[in-house]
Amino acid sequence: VLGALGCAGLPYLVPPTADSTGTVLVLAAGALLGALWVALAGALRQWRGVNETISSLLLGYLAIALFKHFVEGPMRDPASLNKPSTRPLAEGLRIGPIAPDSLLGDVHWGLVIGVALCVATGLWLSFTASGFALKVVGGNARAARGVGLPTDRLIVLACALGGAAAGLAGAIEVAAVHTAANASVIAGLGYTGILVSFVARHNPWAIPPVAILFGGFAAAGSLLQRRMGLPDASVLVLQGFAFVFILAAEALRGRLFQLPMPGVARRHLVAVGLDRLDAELGFLVVLADAIHQLIGCGHARRAGQLRQDARRLRVHLGGGVGERHERAHQRTLELVEVVQHGATLRSGAGTLCCSAQGHGASGHRSTFATGWVRERHIRHSDRVA
Repeated sequence: VLGALGCAGLPYLVPPTADSTGTVLVLAAGALLGALWVALAGALRQWRGVNETISSLLLGYLAIALFKHFVEGPMRDPASLNKPSTRPLAEGLRIGPIAPDSLLGDVHWGLVIGVALCVATGLWLSFTASGFALKVVGGNARAARGVGLPTDRLIVLACALGGAAAGLAGAIEVAAVHTAANASVIAGLGYTGILVSFVARHNPWAIPPVAILFGGFAAAGSLLQRRMGLPDASVLVLQGFAFVFILAAEALRGRLFQLPMPGVARRHLVAVGLDRLDAELGFLVVLADAIHQLIGCGHARRAGQLRQDARRLRVHLGGGVGERHERAHQRTLELVEVVQHGATLRSGAGTLCCSAQGHGASGHRSTFATGWVRERHIRHSDRVA
């Protein structure tokens, strides 16, 4: 909403040139206004302890009120009688369709911009140090703070980037669809974006197909009303069912195996648990090797001892995997002991990295190693259980 207001309001302050440069400027104005607005929610969370979900919802209502105030007041176009709106953007500032004389005649370049941003975000989070740091903070802010990452700054940055994306979407709505800011911009697309993010499991690579799917749901509303006689709100009901099923799947994930089972199935699950534990111990060996390589020479002996302990523990598990069906019950107590040893090894790995960082051993490398270990500890903490 504020992105649309910023896009339509920039010509009132500084009239841009009616070309591609002006289009970039009005889009940047919308993105900047959205970033500043949502960054406020991140700042309230970090420095005042306000829940970001509640603050962002309340800020959304404030944004709608500000939008209506400016559109129906100082920025209202005198020519807009029945439907208050701002002055239309100049023709050169608008975003046109991708291919006007083809099947994509109704699809504008905003789709390409959105897909490109999702790809760029995925690459940034997966292959850069700053993206890795942001993922560590998102996984466990307390652990990230313990390894020295600037959690406050990263959380506010994440909120600002999310707000910039929302503001850019609103600016594209004005520049490509409505050509002016009016009440039609307040369509609740932000709430649909929350649902899209949950369905995509917060993965930037999965955002475009999921968004297109829900866009199809919204576009089918009028068709359902004409062809099948259903009310237009049926689409909202369908989206609500999808959201409920997604939340139920998240809540039930990992709990189905707690139901009572016959003896054969239980023995099979114990065998599968031994296989997973073997994989976990293999991970510990790799983790210890990485610690041995990443931390300075002053801690090489302790890292080597950790590596030897992990390998010895994996060999100790040994035959239980090959004879899983016959010896599953006899090895249950041993399984518990191995789990405890595995947790001790992970704790020792984190302590080792923290110790290296505290003694100034290769500052940047030890910080990276600590974050690497902590992130994988978070990622694999449920595997043994």
